[in-house]
Amino acid sequence: MKKYLAAMEPTQTGFSAYSPDLPGCVSTRRTREEVEQNMREAITFHVDGLREEGHMVPEPGSYSAYIELSAYVKTRACSCFGKASGPNGGPELQVLV
Repeated sequence: MKKYLAAMEPTQTGFSAYSPDLPGCVSTRRTREEVEQNMREAITFHVDGLREEGHMVPEPGSYSAYIELSAYVKTRACSCFGKASGPNGGPELQVLV
């Protein structure tokens, strides 16, 4: 039995999910339980479809980890968040945990 990682995130209207090992395999639903169940079905459907079309089925390889941060963290080199100017003139990201 293979285990594929499914990442689930809350949205403004419910939950969304995707599998990093299966590009294009996604789901959205109103509740966490619904998105988990639908993602199981989506992964099964996706893998079955790849097999039926004669495509290679990717091996599961992604994993998840929780990264613990100190109570207050500043990063100076983040070019993708906000417009606040950090000490070196670049954007500043502050994470409060």
